[in-house]
Amino acid sequence: MILTEEVAKLFSGLQKALRDAEADLKELASSQQTKLEKALSEAEESRDEVDRQRTKLEDVRDEARKARQEKLDVE
Repeated sequence: MILTEEVAKLFSGLQKALRDAEADLKELASSQQTKLEKALSEAEESRDEVDRQRTKLEDVRDEARKARQEKLDVE
């Protein structure tokens, strides 16, 4: 009977360790998911900013071409 109790205690300890490890893994996964979502959001914001800057550059380029053409037309 004593051996059975010790085996039961051992398994009980192992079950607790497994539950604790599972909880830790879930917490880690949640933390990593949050970091990933933040990184994806920042990447999307950066991409949007790049698009805005590209549009501005294209507008400036078009204005410069137009001004150059007007200058050539005057000459």
